[in-house]
Amino acid sequence: MAGLDDVKRNLTDWCAVAADRTAEAAKISARRYDKFAIGREIDKRFAELGSFVYEGLGSGRTDLLEDPRVAELVAAVRALQAEREAKEGEIADIRQEHAGRRRAGAEDEAGADRESRGPDPEFSD
Repeated sequence: MAGLDDVKRNLTDWCAVAADRTAEAAKISARRYDKFAIGREIDKRFAELGSFVYEGLGSGRTDLLEDPRVAELVAAVRALQAEREAKEGEIADIRQEHAGRRRAGAEDEAGADRESRGPDPEFSD
């Protein structure tokens, strides 16, 4: 019966690991999708800025850099880039959190294995 108990314990451990890794992947995927959406928004702002400058230069304007619309678009791009960097930080935090859990679980399991084995009769007095 000890063999069946070991199989049951191993299956339980494997399921817990699979659930933890699935949760980690889901959280990271959500942040990556957010980063993708932010990147698309950055591209739109850059296109809008380029279009504005192109049309302004085509009409002979030389004061484009002082235009409030340019400053607004540049500020929007910078804010979106900061938001995208924050998503990168969130992904790193999620990975670090789950890696810490895995390390703690491995240490707990190693300690439990040492306790369950007891002293080795071959090496004891």
